[in-house]
Amino acid sequence: MPKTMKAYILSDYNEHGAENVVATLDKTKVMELMKSNFQWVNQEDIDKLEYYLEIDKPSKDANNLAVGWGGIQLHIIELQ
Repeated sequence: MPKTMKAYILSDYNEHGAENVVATLDKTKVMELMKSNFQWVNQEDIDKLEYYLEIDKPSKDANNLAVGWGGIQLHIIELQ
């Protein structure tokens, strides 16, 4: 059985929906992608991103990195 590829998608979610969407197929590049595309990243965002990358579980729902409404979301998607 072939190994499944995953896409890692980050976006900034606000009142108008997802914006500033960026993605990579390389899990090792996700942290740098977040830091270089979202200037207001804080330690809580980094800690949660590390947690979700460690689990590395695809989900149909977004993984919210911020507490409350809005902020950065991470989607981990298995490619077919």
